[in-house]
Amino acid sequence: MKLYVFDSCPYCVRVKTLIGLKRLDVELKPFALGELPQQVADKLTQFTVPILEYSNTESGTELMTESLDILQRLDSLYQPYLASYQLSSQLEQILAQLKPLTAQLCYPRMLHLNLPELATESAVTMFTQSRQEMFDTSLDQLLAQTSTYLPALEQALSEISQQLDLASAANQSRDLTIDDIALFAELRNLTMIGELTMPSSITAYLQTISRLSGVALYTPVFAQ
Repeated sequence: MKLYVFDSCPYCVRVKTLIGLKRLDVELKPFALGELPQQVADKLTQFTVPILEYSNTESGTELMTESLDILQRLDSLYQPYLASYQLSSQLEQILAQLKPLTAQLCYPRMLHLNLPELATESAVTMFTQSRQEMFDTSLDQLLAQTSTYLPALEQALSEISQQLDLASAANQSRDLTIDDIALFAELRNLTMIGELTMPSSITAYLQTISRLSGVALYTPVFAQ
């Protein structure tokens, strides 16, 4: 099996985390934006990542593109790791609140991380233009405005650390859940924000799941 991914995509990271936790033999295939292999692209009706490519004895090569479906399929291999594949309503709400607070801080830093999805000039151009249209300003300007966006994110992270039981996952006194995998995937991107001060419980949580899964955290990028 092959999994086509962007390194910074939280949905890709969800699947990569489960693969690492279960030590599954799945080939990870990072690729640059706009450069998905043609034989894969031709089979898609809509482009999304991650993309799982696997062999079907009856129909040949098949593709799967919904991250939760991919998680469930991969977890059916050998002993299941997860008891459920449905995110809790509490976590769904937390993720919805986080997303608007992280984009302005993470997108400008992605250009400085040597990400596989931004490995070509054309990929960088596509990414930069789409984000500048999204925010109606340049990524350089967003980076310079880091201090404007940090307080709301730090407040949200403080609230998350109080709402969720992260310590028991960090010290491995309980099994990880689908909520843990999804939250780790979202919070991992925040480790690229050099100026961000995270609650110690979140830092420990990220470090533990990173170590168990083999999914590395980011090198912090500072605005100056």
